[in-house]
Amino acid sequence: DMKLFKKLASFILAFAMVMAIAMPSVVMADNEGYTITITPTTSDHTYDAYQIFEGELSKDKLRNINWGTGITEAGKTALLEKYKAKDAADLAEKLSQLKDSADIKAFAKEVNKYLQNPTTAKAKEEETTATINVDKAGYYLIKDQDKSLGINDETYTEFILKVVKDQTVAPKSSKPTSEKKVKDINDSDGTSMTDWQDSADWDIGDKVP
Repeated sequence: DMKLFKKLASFILAFAMVMAIAMPSVVMADNEGYTITITPTTSDHTYDAYQIFEGELSKDKLRNINWGTGITEAGKTALLEKYKAKDAADLAEKLSQLKDSADIKAFAKEVNKYLQNPTTAKAKEEETTATINVDKAGYYLIKDQDKSLGINDETYTEFILKVVKDQTVAPKSSKPTSEKKVKDINDSDGTSMTDWQDSADWDIGDKVP
């Protein structure tokens, strides 16, 4: 009868609402796009972003990882062989487990040999930022564009960045410096050493501190 039909309809509607609330929300990177902000930097920097891996995004985690558009076919083969990985997802997992900065930098340098299809951004003249817009989530190699710095007294920066949301990063933009000093024999007694200083008088073959 009509009462039974109304009760049944109400039950179905309530059940549908509960299921809608219970279902996890999945944000697909294809529909979103992300902004990578590099700061501080200067107007002479031009950056390229290369997508090494892509994947489906769920709650800030990448799933179903595959090769991105920024790596060549030769690079895919070479990287899998070098890092003894069976596929892109396995290699991405190995990358995520790297903790030592030297190992991560070595990986970035290896990837740098096999790049294609960059997304480019030049630092703004009036600001100390460069902004790169990418369409999909994934792992990106961000680097100064080749030959873009010329003879400027700055280092080229390259690093791997996991992009699952808008990101702000600070590059290393200046060359490391060092200061060298020497010690000399103290003239007053002929045996003890002076403090560290800019110059000293030693003979060829002497071990200079």
